[in-house]
Amino acid sequence: MTLDAIDPGMQDLVEPLRRFATADNQIEKLTYSAFGSPAFRQAVTTRKIDTIVFSGVETDVCVYASVLDAVDIGLRVIIAADAVASADAAAHDAVLTHLAPRLPDQIEIKTTQVLRQAWSKGE
Repeated sequence: MTLDAIDPGMQDLVEPLRRFATADNQIEKLTYSAFGSPAFRQAVTTRKIDTIVFSGVETDVCVYASVLDAVDIGLRVIIAADAVASADAAAHDAVLTHLAPRLPDQIEIKTTQVLRQAWSKGE
């Protein structure tokens, strides 16, 4: 993203998520994969995170790079299918219909509705 070309407010979290974002849990991502940031890797390790639900853009670039790195370090990986997007619809669809399903033991694809229902049941 070209940061100087857009309104800074466009980078803000949407209101329902803003209350969860504190200064100590926001980490800048400078590579395709979130795991390229040593601070992110450290946060995952320190907090003993074993499952990551992915949302974001671009499905076929940054999201998928992060997904594969999470798989490599043994995390449970879930892609929230209706919370990822890409400027390239065909590439987005390819990740969700062809690439991620190739690793069914490592990558789960769920909708946000299914995830919310599971969380409300404590799953």
